Amino acid sequence: MKFSLLIPVYNVENYLRDCLDSVISQVFDDFEVICVDDGSTDSSGKICDEYKAQYPERISVIHKVNEGLVSARRIGLKNAIGEYVCFLDSDDFIVPYFFEVLFQEIQSCNPDIVIFGYNRVDLFGKFVEEVSPPLTGGRYTLQEMSKIRDIVVSSDKLNNLCFKCIKSEIVDIDTDYTKYYSIRNGEDLIQSLPIFDKATTISVIKDCLYLYRSSPNSMTNSRISINNINSWLAMYSVLCEYAERWGYPESVYRQRFGIILKSIFSSLIINRYADAIHKKSEQNELLNRLMENDFQTALQLFRPKKLSIEQFYKYILIPKSRLIARISLVVLGDCYRWLKKY
Repeated sequence: MKFSLLIPVYNVENYLRDCLDSVISQVFDDFEVICVDDGSTDSSGKICDEYKAQYPERISVIHKVNEGLVSARRIGLKNAIGEYVCFLDSDDFIVPYFFEVLFQEIQSCNPDIVIFGYNRVDLFGKFVEEVSPPLTGGRYTLQEMSKIRDIVVSSDKLNNLCFKCIKSEIVDIDTDYTKYYSIRNGEDLIQSLPIFDKATTISVIKDCLYLYRSSPNSMTNSRISINNINSWLAMYSVLCEYAERWGYPESVYRQRFGIILKSIFSSLIINRYADAIHKKSEQNELLNRLMENDFQTALQLFRPKKLSIEQFYKYILIPKSRLIARISLVVLGDCYRWLKKY
């Protein structure tokens, strides 16, 4: 078997048929599909079983209790038999020549990982934008791996597992990821880092093979929670570990904290008056969490550029004063509402 396609499924009955139809319409046929129903409470599990009944030699279904995306993917990996593994979120879909293009690239250079582009679409599947990998197309050897790792350490552009085709032998199948089951942000990067660490050859192609469905409930436009903050810090901790192993100075990889900082403040500011408004009690809980030692330590080690928005956010939180932070969020929220209005 050349490919295993892993599809974690949870309450996506409105999009799952689009996803599975795109899979069974592939022009290349040497692949298996493993759907992992993570305790869906809608008809998603039944839809998976329906497709399995129609395509028993192609699709297998695993039903399990709800434990989150990381758990579903790890179970899928343990049951995969393909030489390469790919990931597909159950509300997204792929182009008909997805496996054909990957197979041709693998035949030409036998890489450990193939990184490819994707098209962003709206909830109805309508094209929004084309997103290519943030690298020049071609083959990257071990001697050139720093070009890949530079991006992994400094940005979130190579986080997503769904835009990678990975040789099964470099996946850390036996690693226990139980402590990450509750993670809700950064789980893709946590699982990608060991893969990038083991890879000796990576192929980058500009073909957009994946159709990523954008949601209006993205992190920026929805309320954050304590779990979100804990998840970001867990991801950041793992990233720092690998960056240090790869020889990056602390002054470089600590800058990644700026992405986390912007995500937190964007949600808090935007949702001061949005539909997903944070209640006062929630704001207090979040601000208390941001004042705890682990977050404050990471914040102190972060060195933002002068006169940047990240420097302003850091300044708000460094005094460890909830009053300063609250007043700042109120003012910023008012400014955001005024700008949206005019």
